[in-house]
Amino acid sequence: MKIFKIKKTINILLIFLILINISVKAIDGYRVQDVYANDNNKIVFLTFDDGPSKNTSAILDILKDYKIKATFFVLGVEIEKNPDILIRMYKEGHSIGNHTYSHLTNVNQCTPENFIKDLEKNKELINETLKVDLNVNLIRFPYGSTSKKYINKKLYVEKLRECNLKAIDWNVDSKDSIERNPSKNFIMNKIIEQSKNKTRIVLLMHDSVSKKNTVSVLPEVIEYFLNNGYSFEKIASEQD
Repeated sequence: MKIFKIKKTINILLIFLILINISVKAIDGYRVQDVYANDNNKIVFLTFDDGPSKNTSAILDILKDYKIKATFFVLGVEIEKNPDILIRMYKEGHSIGNHTYSHLTNVNQCTPENFIKDLEKNKELINETLKVDLNVNLIRFPYGSTSKKYINKKLYVEKLRECNLKAIDWNVDSKDSIERNPSKNFIMNKIIEQSKNKTRIVLLMHDSVSKKNTVSVLPEVIEYFLNNGYSFEKIASEQD
């Protein structure tokens, strides 16, 4: 009887530990495969590409005021200029995604192997800067995975699978990169227009140095979604 009670206690403890694990994973952000889950939960995933820059600092201030976490897809060439901003981003609990080291300006001439090398170079720089050993396997393709710039897309997808890398694009584009610095009204209208009838929104914005109106419109974007019943979540840097 005593042995049975001990076994029962051990089983309860194991279940409890498993639940703690699940809970920790959930706190660390959504998995890519769960981002677009087909349910009625209205969630916005704010994502920012091409930083860190001085504009990232302003964005972090706004997110801190609203107690919101976001996902930043960072570039190595920008980390080298602004390592302190990456450190702040990490310490304040935001997710960090890999946007390559160089942004692959000549992506047409790139190969899947060189693409992976550029991602690996950036991952090493992220960990070196943060002085941690993050398994950052969340990535975003420069220009998006559907860009025609990528020749033989199937080979890229196979390479990502081989390296356990998880890519995510977006389903709402703020269009803040359509020119150097589009107006606040233009950005806001594009977001509202594309968000209609969507419960799960992955919103593409940019925090590069020229995007001042992205910063200035952000409180309005947040207020719009809060007033329409959305919550804000982040996508986990480490994907399983």
